[in-house]
Amino acid sequence: MYPQTYEFQYTHNKIATRNCKALLDKEHVRLEIDNKEVYDIDFKDIKSYTFQSIESLRLVIETDKEKISMPVNINFIDSKKTLRFFNAFDAAIKEYVKDHPHSIVRKKPFFISEQGTMLLIFFTALVIGMMIYGTSHNKMSGTKELMFSLAIGILWFVHAKERKNYFAQTPTEMQEKTTTGERNGS
Repeated sequence: MYPQTYEFQYTHNKIATRNCKALLDKEHVRLEIDNKEVYDIDFKDIKSYTFQSIESLRLVIETDKEKISMPVNINFIDSKKTLRFFNAFDAAIKEYVKDHPHSIVRKKPFFISEQGTMLLIFFTALVIGMMIYGTSHNKMSGTKELMFSLAIGILWFVHAKERKNYFAQTPTEMQEKTTTGERNGS
């Protein structure tokens, strides 16, 4: 089963693509990006990893030395090969954690973490307070209220979407929920 080799692309700076070769082993991953940058990462050095999905899927690997981010934008690349690597990486980490239970944490994305939720509640209360104060003192027009409400609505939408995607089992399921859910109106 191991080692496994993957060749895939991911997006860099929103539209530029980067080629990556990955060699995945039971306790190690080697990423070679555009034949220039090389990351040799032992699983024991990984503090945390997360899969985030708002506009696209992103894998973030954090070690003591560095933070590697690999976003996948399906508008610019064929994401199937990249998702195959993300799934294999996730499975390898889960297998590693079975033998080393205290070692690696799969982090929640910021919007569904406790800090993100508290910040969102704070901003919502702040906007509601501003709207009540402005309305009672005739200092707000309907346009400002609409803009504030729209901004808070967008933040709550992102929060709900991140929360739904976080509980998906694999990166492929996260990507499917992100793309098909929007297109089908679910």
